[in-house]
Amino acid sequence: MTLTKERVGEIAFMILQSEMFDRGVCLDSKQIKRKIKDLAKKLGIPTHELSDFFKVITSAVYEKTMATLNTMAEKPKTNKV
Repeated sequence: MTLTKERVGEIAFMILQSEMFDRGVCLDSKQIKRKIKDLAKKLGIPTHELSDFFKVITSAVYEKTMATLNTMAEKPKTNKV
C-alpha cells in the first residue's frame, strides 16, 4: 500500500503533535525564534513557512491539552464531621 504525500504529512503531523504533547512545549519566544531560524536554515525552507507551521502545531497541542483538562471534572468536597 502506497501512502500519498498528503497522508504522510497527516501522519507526521500527528506524530509531532503527540511528541510535543508528551514532552511539553517551550513558550519562550526568544528560544522559539532561534529554533525556527536554525531549523529553517537546516531544512532549506523559508522561515515564515516554518513559523506558520509552528503556530499550527502549537495551537493543536494547546487545544488537545485544554480538551484533556476540560474532561477533568472537579469533585465536590464533602465535609465529614
